[in-house]
This record gives sequence, structure tokens and C-alpha cells, in this order.
Amino acid sequence: MKPPAWSLSGRSVGLIVAVLVILSGTSCRPRQWIGLIADDSIEAVAIGYLDALLAGDLDQITRDIDSPQRSPDLPIKLLEMRQHFPNGKFLSRELINYQSKWRVTGSARRARHDLIYEYHYPDTWVVARVVFEYSATETPNLKIIQVAPRSSSSSWVSMIRPPRFSPSVAIILSLAAVVLGGIVVTFIVCLRTPFKRRKWLWALFILVGFGQILVDTGSGKIGLRLLSIQIGGVSVIANGPGTSWVWAVSFPLGAILFWVRRRELVAREHRSKTYIPPLPTALDP
Repeated sequence: MKPPAWSLSGRSVGLIVAVLVILSGTSCRPRQWIGLIADDSIEAVAIGYLDALLAGDLDQITRDIDSPQRSPDLPIKLLEMRQHFPNGKFLSRELINYQSKWRVTGSARRARHDLIYEYHYPDTWVVARVVFEYSATETPNLKIIQVAPRSSSSSWVSMIRPPRFSPSVAIILSLAAVVLGGIVVTFIVCLRTPFKRRKWLWALFILVGFGQILVDTGSGKIGLRLLSIQIGGVSVIANGPGTSWVWAVSFPLGAILFWVRRRELVAREHRSKTYIPPLPTALDP
């Protein structure tokens, strides 16, 4: 029996399935990947601040904390944070979120690091966030330190500020729905389109979005990242306790190019199947 025109070769199907499994594993188990991308030296700085807070040694924190955060009642606030940790040793400490943004000022190269840890105690959980700026030649500049007890694991998500719908938020969320739906439809159409040449590359290209338009659902502010790539064209993230959701939408370049080239790809496949070589000419006597 002749296979349907849109069928893929076993190798193409295997490659596509493998990539999708890897991507789905990344989205379903993000903590495993957070631990891999986090820099050990950066984690050492963050854990050092949290260990100092747990031990009640506040000198390091007050020395490194950013000037605007220093106030006469800072020691009291730090002691209140310390009281959120139960007495005794925690069962586990896990990094559940990590972000790093670099910037260059003159000859100095500094980075802003945002780390969130989850402490597991026998009867409760505690989430702690540390944000600091750091360079290889300077001492860390502590920006934020937050601690919050929780009744269940990773429930810091429930502390995220609810969205405040504004025209900018509505536009970006609508655009996110259109982009995500368009990528899914285009991916399916690509698999069903009768052509074989580099089909698996086209399928992967369709799934990738380039650049990002971001919107903070708490403030309604819009940002732009030109040098960015993300799978699926849409993402959403929250930096930690007290923050709001940030949606990002990418330009579906692969999906658009596929629709532009679709007829050509089909025509090329048809020509390759119907090509008849010319008859050989008679040889001169």
C-alpha cells in the first residue's frame, strides 16, 4: 500500500519526538534545570547571606546591603525574618528560581542576580529570596532579602500579586494567544504537508520564537528584548514572593516563513516525483 503523501520518515519522526520530549521535560521539571544553570559562586554568595541570617549574624548583611535599604530599624526587620525559620536544622534546601542579568558600566562588568530558595522543615516550608549585584572585583551589593513561611511546598506562587488588567496587558495576552495558537496550527500543518526535504528542520524552526515583548501584569509596563529565543513563542514567569506575572511573546518567524514557502516546498516535492529524464540523442556514425 502506498503511504499517505504527508507521512514522515522514521528518522524525522524520531528526531521531532525526541526534541519534544526534551522540551516537555524541561517545562515539567524546571527545578532540575535551574540547578544546572545556576553558577556555584553566585549561589555561594546567596547562601552565605541566608546562613548568616539563620545564625543570627547580621553584620555581613548590614555591611553589604544597599544604602537606600539601610535604616535604624533594619536589625529589627532582619530579626523578624529570622523568626520565620523554625528552630532546628532544615531537612533540605532547594534553589527554585534563578535569574541573572548582566550590564556593563565603563570598564566594570556587573550582574544582578535573583535567587529563591525553598527550605523544608519537618512541619513547614520557608521561602527565601536574595537579590544582589556582584562583580569579580567588588564586594556584593545586597539589594533585597525576603523570607516568608509557607504551608506547602513551592506555594510562594500563591503570594504573587494578582494581575491588574490594563490595555497593555490585554493586548499582550491576546497577542500571546494568537502566537501560541498560530505556532501549534502551523506545526501540525507542516507535519501534514506533502514534502520530505528537511521537514524535521522546518518543524523545529516553527516552534521557535525570536525576540520578546514583555508585559508586567502587576504594573502594566511593557519591555522589549531583541536578542532572545524561546520555544513555543510564549512564556510566563514570576520572580518570587511579592512579584507579579511577566508574560513574554516572541515573533513566530519560522511559522510565518513556512506559510510563505509552503507552496514552493510542495511544488518542489511534486517536481522531484514527476521528473522524466530526456531521451539520449543518437550517436553520429
